[in-house]
Amino acid sequence: MTMTKTRRRYVSPPVVARWLEVYEDTVTNWIRKGDLPALNVGGIGNGARYRIFRKDLVAFLHRRGLTTDHVSDLFV
Repeated sequence: MTMTKTRRRYVSPPVVARWLEVYEDTVTNWIRKGDLPALNVGGIGNGARYRIFRKDLVAFLHRRGLTTDHVSDLFV
């Protein structure tokens, strides 16, 4: 039996923040303002834990005129 590498379906705000070289709070603010769609997988308020799907991140970056060349690297 061979093991196949599964691609991640989503990433967390800290991963996006590191990749975009912004603060994690910036990513969270984009989510809370509705600019960057994300799934809340637990918690409320400051305890919320978000997951960002690839398609939503790509759309967000396109709206801002940013490159998406390396987005797939986040989802391996």
